[in-house]
Amino acid sequence: MESSNRLLASNSEPCIVDRDAADSRARVGLADPSSASTPGKETMRRIAIFALFFAVTVRVWAQQPQDDPIARNLFPPDLVMNHQNEIGLREDQRTAIRTELQKAQSKFVDLQWRLQDETEKMTMLLRQKPIDEAKVLAQSEIVMSLEREIKKTQLSLLIRIKNSLTDEQQAKLAALRGH
Repeated sequence: MESSNRLLASNSEPCIVDRDAADSRARVGLADPSSASTPGKETMRRIAIFALFFAVTVRVWAQQPQDDPIARNLFPPDLVMNHQNEIGLREDQRTAIRTELQKAQSKFVDLQWRLQDETEKMTMLLRQKPIDEAKVLAQSEIVMSLEREIKKTQLSLLIRIKNSLTDEQQAKLAALRGH
């Protein structure tokens, strides 16, 4: 069954779920009738479906397409670290890249904590009946601002890594990456 996946149910028992059927029901607002026994449970199920949809949408949006011209011109830290000897990375370059990574990681941790907190606040606003659209939209601005700051920090890190590499090292990394 290609469209089925093994998932853990709420009782931690493995079960097989037909993901296509579940996705179809979720798109039209229908839940699995066998799993919804009370209105409260149905509401929580819909909130969980929305939250999952939101999380997946954010992840898909955040992923870079295969032919991304920005990514094609920058080098992720793991690529540089995995090929540091092949590209002849000098000790001063290692130190500079490590320093930039540490600064960025510190900032990432702070931003991710704040993002999680603000996302939780937005989720709480979405649970209200009726939903206050103005408050949710205002909260979404805070969430998206944090997401933007994370992306800006990532881009800044990648630029600093590339600027610390020589033209020859960049050419070798591009060849190793296959671009």
